[in-house]
Amino acid sequence: MTAKMLGHYEREVMFYRTFPKVAGRITPGALYTDYDAETNRFALIMEDMAPSEQGDQLAGCNVAEAERALDAAAILHAAYWMDETLDTHAWLQGTSMAPPPALGPEQVAGLWMGFKERYEAHLTPDVIEVGDAYADALPRMHLEERPGPFALTHNDYRLDNMLFGKPGAPKPLAVVDWQTAGKGAPANDVAYFIGAGLTREERPKHEQALLRYYHARLQEEGVTGYSFERLYDDYRYNCFYGMSVAFGAAMLVKQTERGDQMFLTMLRRHAAQARDNNALILLP
Repeated sequence: MTAKMLGHYEREVMFYRTFPKVAGRITPGALYTDYDAETNRFALIMEDMAPSEQGDQLAGCNVAEAERALDAAAILHAAYWMDETLDTHAWLQGTSMAPPPALGPEQVAGLWMGFKERYEAHLTPDVIEVGDAYADALPRMHLEERPGPFALTHNDYRLDNMLFGKPGAPKPLAVVDWQTAGKGAPANDVAYFIGAGLTREERPKHEQALLRYYHARLQEEGVTGYSFERLYDDYRYNCFYGMSVAFGAAMLVKQTERGDQMFLTMLRRHAAQARDNNALILLP
């Protein structure tokens, strides 16, 4: 029911059909796609990516793996950087033709309250403080028209959705699970990946270098007029997005032991990311 309400299956299929500049380049090739809107049933047959290994959200990744992921992110974002044709797709999140989100900012903030109650014993005061500040700001963030570039974005750009190729694999990295694809801020994918993908101990050591790597790759892919300083400002503002994914998904999907571990880990990492980058002062 949740997948139908959120349009996940249609979006997954339509992504592979619509965006050839990236589908197949940083994803498995789509050999067959089909979607029935009436029944919400879909079929997607993809290229065999063996030998590849799925990323592990709990364990985190090393710098070389992070660079692979940011390389693919730069390819994705540059391909449709400031491309107004994105607005012609009603099924794509965040476009002018897309229906309003199934959950408004007040409802998302309410999910935080439920999450905080359920997992209170596992949350430290500093994490709760960041979560409370973000939840309070969500309605204002929704109304705020923050200037900045837009592009095609993944919006769940994390290790569990990545297949890292081993020697002999068709691609060095294949990104999967495009059910949340949309038009949005490129820095959102970057902040989400770095914040959740590296451990709290490793992220501060490599964060700036990884951001500069991504920025350089954007330029190599043809993006101009986007300074590193602006990227870092956008990155800071988007540090909070991963928190809403963590507490929102935890409250909307079936509860499992690994799910609990993963969502709590992501939430803690993103709260630390926001604090380390002094992002709280950017909340409206």
